[in-house]
Amino acid sequence: AQAYLEAVPLFASLVTVIALYSSRKPRDLRFWLSAVALGVIPASKYSYFPILFVTGYLFLVGKKYPWRDLALYLILATFVFFALDPALWLDPIGSLKSSILFHSQYGQSAHVQEVGYPWYQPLIWISKSWPNIWHPEVFFFFSADGAIFLLSLAGLGLQWRQRRWVIA
Repeated sequence: AQAYLEAVPLFASLVTVIALYSSRKPRDLRFWLSAVALGVIPASKYSYFPILFVTGYLFLVGKKYPWRDLALYLILATFVFFALDPALWLDPIGSLKSSILFHSQYGQSAHVQEVGYPWYQPLIWISKSWPNIWHPEVFFFFSADGAIFLLSLAGLGLQWRQRRWVIA
């Protein structure tokens, strides 16, 4: 179940970026599709919302769309977010505040302090393919994570020259 929770926000992130990248002008169908998908992301899982930085860079630097269109884009994304997150309906401010503060509070919890991982631990995890130390009873197979991570590092220079929004 934990692995499947990632599918919706990851897919919405891909749709957000690809639809915006392929839009030909502000306010076309792909533009609005991207805004809707951006609203789906935090409604699914807040930790995927940093895609907003990539979207903002693509919107303002890559596409050079006007600021007023960015406002309309974000209004639609916000509406979709609230419509798809019923946990916020009764107490939007309180629920949103507790959700946002959860990660910083959990990062200071006794459990996290007890484990004692360094700040760069996620980089260690994605650079290894085997053995899988995160839920080995679920992910018992060899993965290509390490190879994909190394190949992505090799492609950084090319992406910087061709599509800087990918680096963002």
